[in-house]
This record gives sequence, C-alpha cells and structure tokens, in this order.
Amino acid sequence: MYCIGCGKEITEESKFCSYCGQKQLNEELLSKKNILNTNEICDERSSDDNIFKKVIGWFLVWVALHLIILLTFSKNIFVTGYDWIMDDFVPFSKKGKIEAYDFREFLVYTITPLIFIVIWKISRKSK
Repeated sequence: MYCIGCGKEITEESKFCSYCGQKQLNEELLSKKNILNTNEICDERSSDDNIFKKVIGWFLVWVALHLIILLTFSKNIFVTGYDWIMDDFVPFSKKGKIEAYDFREFLVYTITPLIFIVIWKISRKSK
C-alpha cells in the first residue's frame, strides 16, 4: 500500500504514514495506479530547470554584450568627480552617443534584469 499524502510505500496495516504522518483511511487507500506519477513531477521540475538555464544563458549573453559595449566604445569607463547626474545616462542623454556609456549604465542594465530573474526564480520555487 502507498501513503495518500507522500506516496511512499508503507505496510498494509498502517493507520499512519511512517514518513509524513498522514492518517491512512480505508476508503482512501490508494493503489500504485492512483498515486501521482513521480515521473510527471520530475518532468515538471526539469522543465522549470531548463527554462531557468535558458534565462541564465540569455542573461549572460546580455552581460557580455554590455561588457563589450563598455570596454569598446566608452571613452571614460568610470565616472570621475560628482558627475552622477542623468544628463549623460545612455539612452536618456541629450547627446545620445555611445561614448557616454559608463560603468553606472553597465550596472543598471545588468543588475536590474538579475534582480527580476532572482524574484522570478523565488516565486517559481514557492509554488
């Protein structure tokens, strides 16, 4: 016989599951056919893992692209002095030139998606 709570095999005369503690009622005794197929659960988890791997892969491509832009086109990678105003923030700058791209844009455009990915993964894990 199998537990109606966790699906693990227990003895026929068990009134409670020795693994999860779920009470076993006679009318609710389930055969192996009626218990959730563990392969379906594993397939669902592996599907979520595959999606997450793809998301992380695209995120790494995104970071690499921004790193290339930062190292190739930027005239001044690090902002000097107190020049932290939004006038030079790509793509919002009035100049609109890629040379204005610096380390703060790199951080904003790479960390913001990472925050969303982490929130998405945490919300998927809680389901």
